Amino acid sequence: MLELGGKVVSYEQLICSNEDSQAALDERNTMIELLLREKGKIEVILEGALKKAEAFEKQNAELNKVLAIAFRTIKVKNEETEVLNEYLKDMKSKTHTYNPVKKDSVDVKVAKELNNMPDSKHTNKQFSRVGGGVYAFGNKKHIIKVENDKVLGKFVCGCVVRVGGGFIGLEEFLQAHTPTESRPSKQS
Repeated sequence: MLELGGKVVSYEQLICSNEDSQAALDERNTMIELLLREKGKIEVILEGALKKAEAFEKQNAELNKVLAIAFRTIKVKNEETEVLNEYLKDMKSKTHTYNPVKKDSVDVKVAKELNNMPDSKHTNKQFSRVGGGVYAFGNKKHIIKVENDKVLGKFVCGCVVRVGGGFIGLEEFLQAHTPTESRPSKQS
C-alpha cells in the first residue's frame, strides 16, 4: 500500500489506473493518426480544387476578354448597320424601283428597262401593270410588247408601246409622255 496525498492507494489500483490511462492514450493516438491521414486526403483534394479554381479563374478572365471584344464588335456593327440603314433609307427616297410580276416575261423586261433609265425615280411611280401586256401610265392604259433589239427611231429597245397605229420604244414613249414637272431638272 501506498499513501498519496492522504489517500491509501494499492499498487493494483495504480496499475489499473495506469493501464486505463495507457488504453485511453492509445485510443487517442489512433484517432490522431486517422485524423492526420484524413487531413492529408483533404489537403490533396483541396490542392486539386484550388488548381481547378485557378484554372477556372484564368479561363473566366480569358472569356471575359473575348466577350468584351465581342460586345465592342457588336456595338461597332450596330453603328455600321444604323449608318447603312440611314443610307438605304436615303437611297430609297431618291429612287423608286419597279417590281415586276416574275412569271410575266414582258413585265420582267419592262422592269429591267424602267429601272435602268436615269429618270426611273419619276416614271416608275406613274407606271403600273394592269394585266398581261397592258400598263397604266398616268390615267391612260397602253399595250406593251417585247421586240428584242428592234431599232425604233433613234432607240434600240426591247419593249415597245402601242401608240396610235404603231409602236414606239419604251424610253421614247416615256420621254414624250412624262410630264415635265415630274422629270428631274438637268443641271449644267
